[in-house]
Amino acid sequence: MGQKTTAGKLEVITRRRERVIAAASRCFRQQGFYHTAMAEIAADCGLSVGQIYRYFVNKDALIEAVVRDFMAKKILQSIALTYPLETMAAKLAPRRATDVADQAREDDGLLLEVWKEARRSENIAKIVQTAEREWRDRLRQTLLTRFTFLSEEAAQARVEIIVVLCEGSYICRKTLAHADQGVLRPLYQHIIDGLFTLGQVGHNE
Repeated sequence: MGQKTTAGKLEVITRRRERVIAAASRCFRQQGFYHTAMAEIAADCGLSVGQIYRYFVNKDALIEAVVRDFMAKKILQSIALTYPLETMAAKLAPRRATDVADQAREDDGLLLEVWKEARRSENIAKIVQTAEREWRDRLRQTLLTRFTFLSEEAAQARVEIIVVLCEGSYICRKTLAHADQGVLRPLYQHIIDGLFTLGQVGHNE
């Protein structure tokens, strides 16, 4: 009986933490980390500020939890963005608000907040670095499996370029001046194709 009660309490705690993280994520997407008051997060998730502090000792702890959750999802999104390579250019090209889903635009904004916070907070920097390393490692392994002529060093160099293409696209979607995706798409495709046709000519370079 005691074990069931304990398990039930843990489940309630987990659900409430997830509820607070989801609410904080929504608020942070709209206003950023430091323009969002804890009272706003509390109102969004239907708890009091005092109740939130039962699950997160302070706002920094909540920000870390949001970043950890966001970066875990971002890894999956980034893998989907870069795989298969044949569709990557079409996914990178959209820029204008009418071409990009609302969620993607909000994610871009939160990602910029996370990068800024990583410069201030060592804990956030570690979370971001761990997530980035996992994405890069998985992408590198995918390239080595598919393009067997690539050396480890050559694959890693291509990972670096692909990461720059992806993260640069996130930033460009936040600017006011946008090139037409019909023009961008074949240019992206040319770059991506070149990464691997050049590799075949030079093999391990």
